[in-house]
Amino acid sequence: MRARGLSPALLAAALVLTTAIPSASIASTPTNGSVGAGAPSTTWSGPDVTAQTAGPESCSEQTEQLPPFCDDFTLAVTNAGQLDVSVTGTVPANDFDLYIYDNAGALVGSSAAAGGLELATVPCAAPAAGPYLVRSVYFTTVASPLAGDPGYSGDASWSAAAAGACDSTPDVQAVFSGTLTFGAASVVSAHFLGAEPQTTLERSVPGRAATAGINPQRIFVDWPLSSRSAIGQISRSLDGGDSFRLLLDLACAPRSRANCATGGGGDTEDEVNLHTGTVLFSDQEVAANEAAAASLDHGDTWTSENPVSSQAAGTDRQWLAAVDDELVVTGGIPVEGFLTYHVPCAGQYVHAMGRVVGQVQPLPQPTMQIANVGQSGQPRTDTSQASPAYHWIYQPFNTCIGLEEDAGSIRMATAFAPDYASPLSWKTHLVTTDNPDIFSWSAIDSAGNAYLVWSTAGVMYISVAPMSDAANNPAQQGWPGSHWTPKVRVQLPSVGSAVFPEIIAGAPGAPGTVGITYDGTTDWAGAPDLAPDDALWQTYAAVVRYPNGFGAPPVVSTGQVSHRPVHKGSVCTSGTTCTGDRSLLDMTDLGFDDSGRLGVVFTDNYSQSFHEAGPGVADESPFVHFAKQATGTSMLGSALKVKQASGSCRVDPTGDATWQNKASGANLPALDILQACLTVSRGQLTAQLTLSNASAEAMARDLAAYNTRSQTCLEPCSAHRLQYVMRFLTDSDIYHLSAEFVPGSGLRFFGGRLDGNDKLINPANPTDAIAAGYHTDAGFAVTGEVKGKTLTLRGSASAFGLATGAKIYSATGFTMAGPLETEEVTAAYTMRTVDGSPPFDSAAAK
Repeated sequence: MRARGLSPALLAAALVLTTAIPSASIASTPTNGSVGAGAPSTTWSGPDVTAQTAGPESCSEQTEQLPPFCDDFTLAVTNAGQLDVSVTGTVPANDFDLYIYDNAGALVGSSAAAGGLELATVPCAAPAAGPYLVRSVYFTTVASPLAGDPGYSGDASWSAAAAGACDSTPDVQAVFSGTLTFGAASVVSAHFLGAEPQTTLERSVPGRAATAGINPQRIFVDWPLSSRSAIGQISRSLDGGDSFRLLLDLACAPRSRANCATGGGGDTEDEVNLHTGTVLFSDQEVAANEAAAASLDHGDTWTSENPVSSQAAGTDRQWLAAVDDELVVTGGIPVEGFLTYHVPCAGQYVHAMGRVVGQVQPLPQPTMQIANVGQSGQPRTDTSQASPAYHWIYQPFNTCIGLEEDAGSIRMATAFAPDYASPLSWKTHLVTTDNPDIFSWSAIDSAGNAYLVWSTAGVMYISVAPMSDAANNPAQQGWPGSHWTPKVRVQLPSVGSAVFPEIIAGAPGAPGTVGITYDGTTDWAGAPDLAPDDALWQTYAAVVRYPNGFGAPPVVSTGQVSHRPVHKGSVCTSGTTCTGDRSLLDMTDLGFDDSGRLGVVFTDNYSQSFHEAGPGVADESPFVHFAKQATGTSMLGSALKVKQASGSCRVDPTGDATWQNKASGANLPALDILQACLTVSRGQLTAQLTLSNASAEAMARDLAAYNTRSQTCLEPCSAHRLQYVMRFLTDSDIYHLSAEFVPGSGLRFFGGRLDGNDKLINPANPTDAIAAGYHTDAGFAVTGEVKGKTLTLRGSASAFGLATGAKIYSATGFTMAGPLETEEVTAAYTMRTVDGSPPFDSAAAK
């Protein structure tokens, strides 16, 4: 959104005139009209009001000093042709903005220039896409003292379309065949809220170094927590995604992050070089710098921390692309990956992450290599030695609106990676003229075929740059990423709006196979920003195959990853300029393991008591979940059937309750879960946690051991209690049964529903909740006992939202250490998970 505002004098005058100003959109005069070959023009006018409106989604939400106001005109088109629309303010100093939407809610034209004249063109306006909504936004306006004056005059003119402007073909649909299923979802952090998570699943790759230490059970998940507190987080699983724990440097314990030397919290990303085992982590320091760090011991420590990597001010959205162990750049420096970021409407910087004297750091890059980048997407490097484009790097982006003919279109920039530093080494090619809703995402398979996914007006597409096309093949004098196949729609036909398109490829021996994920709703068709307040969203994933070559539609096998809705309402895709619900931020992610199983990280803020803020208001940030594919076509192209544990109990390995969360950590038996159960019978809810040692003596000893092993921490971080939690979701809320151990006080049993008293605020912003505690709620009577190694908790099933036959989701046992409940108020001093059980779904007994 533009950074404009009223002058002090105009603002002072405006504030005098705000009495009884309406704050919602109303219709223009007249309310509608039409244009076409027989009647090529129409006019209308809007009321004269004083207002200050952030954007087209803020027409009824006051975000500025003055009330907001928008004016809508409905415009039908009787013949296909070019549509030119203008809005002219009666008072030249008044500032209006103009937005044109088709009947699916897609933005097809806009103008947001400073001043009172706005002009927008729709190159091909068609009757089938109408009627169009023409919205005039009163950005900063002051009513005229002359009675009867209109606020603005609107004009719409029709003319014959330019040659080719209306040439179009219906969307090519994929062939939908087969379904996928996914297991119960793990909650990545029971404590911290997060959005736009990304993940890397370690897997075996051909040619990896013997010293790489790749572990197919190791998974990383990251997200930005808070730019105000400079917190970007990364968590790690060592059991294939059954449980995760935060990577934490206790030297900056209140910031709850893996490394202390950098800022962050704006955007985050992790990548693992699967050939060397090096973990890369990038963390945006607001929009000023793109910090980077690396771990050479799989996340235990971060010895390479670079607080300032940016070469320019005002940078945005950084990305990482890992390479292999063979890439060397000028000066003989081995490269672990690439760090990219852009200056909006200027260009993209691409830094090599070089290994220099045992440290991995961004190499200096004095000039940007790619011009006219409005927003960039996920880059990739081709690391398959069997590919003709081995060691080429791909960087997707959409162009900056207003700078060239295909403004806002999606392009792919490519270069031979050893020559990455020179702008002359890069070429860009058009992928599509679509203007994407959100980030585009790329992938490269084992044969060097490149893929791109994106969404436009809620429709998700895929396109391919095949190596079989000589234009893309450097072995045939082609340039990778030059020629792309026509786009194909890949979301399920029943999904009317899709958002957060992501893609993964590269399974050995499986060219022409990719995995995708997206959030989608069947309650709305059109742009996700305009979805109604009652639209329910789910997370989906699919394996996409091209068995008949890239000239034929792909075959798509899809499944629902989430087992209950993950969001309700609209999903704003306008980034930091959003005025709607941007609580999920901008993405999810996926990967796959050695067996070809997809693993999907997604977000969930569908809980009435903790997350939902009401119609038209952004919900609280979500919890992050991770789920793995159980059945269906795998990324290897084979049929997958992973046996899923059944029943209401899950076994957890012994010896994994280590503190600190490092290879050198010591197991704490009183916090070591061996089994977690949750059952409902005859109206009673029963949770059981079996521990390696459940005695009071062991609890006191391990609480002391936890603190002894935390002596390097920056206070506040000492643990004053242990908490044992059985956490679960119902169709619409999150609940817990808990036991608390405080030395000298014995065990206390309690429970509750996550709601307002569980929200932990951001210490840098007291109105912002960024974490959760599991606190005592009145009305949730819980009794308990310890027998042998088993802690048992009991409560009324109805009190915990469980009627007969009700479904239970993601039931998980946790052991935690940290502050007393009365001390757990902000995210700077929270409980820490020491162990977590695998999740399970079940149902209350009949």
